[in-house]
Amino acid sequence: ADGKATISYEGLLIVDATMNARPGPQLDPDIAALLGEQADLAAKVTQQADGTFLVERGRIESPELKLTASGRFAPKVGASDLKLTLNAGGQLAEPIDGVDFSFVSFDGHITGPVGAVRAQGNLRLEGLRTAPVDVETAALVIDVRSSGASWARRTVLDVSGKTTGLRLDTIAPDVRGNADLAV
Repeated sequence: ADGKATISYEGLLIVDATMNARPGPQLDPDIAALLGEQADLAAKVTQQADGTFLVERGRIESPELKLTASGRFAPKVGASDLKLTLNAGGQLAEPIDGVDFSFVSFDGHITGPVGAVRAQGNLRLEGLRTAPVDVETAALVIDVRSSGASWARRTVLDVSGKTTGLRLDTIAPDVRGNADLAV
């Protein structure tokens, strides 16, 4: 990796960094494929007096992954509100056994404390293939809420949108077709 970073810890933490990372021989091959020949990273994060972190700029960009984040991250006080944009090619699925897709994107917000995260936004999928579900294309509005202790975690998922080429094995073997979802 090469780049430039300014880190100040005179009272509150301030990080302003830009760098290029190139996978080395010891990096997991799936992660190396995701990074490609080079990944560009940039971050400007400032710790606030209340313990939260203001993310003015967060970016990872490689041939298969583009991720940007900005907003407030609050690991202790629970007031996180991060704007997140993700665009990823099929290499992102490589480390996940039994999952394949050609493209996924998410544009939305992640809010709440660490133990009760909420993700809201637009999700687009192309070429999703798993054992129980296939989707040629999906344009979805999602709202995922998680709460409770790790031993009693509860997740609520609200999804609406349109799909093409949908196959759900749990409804009937090889059900296939277009669907309007409202779950």
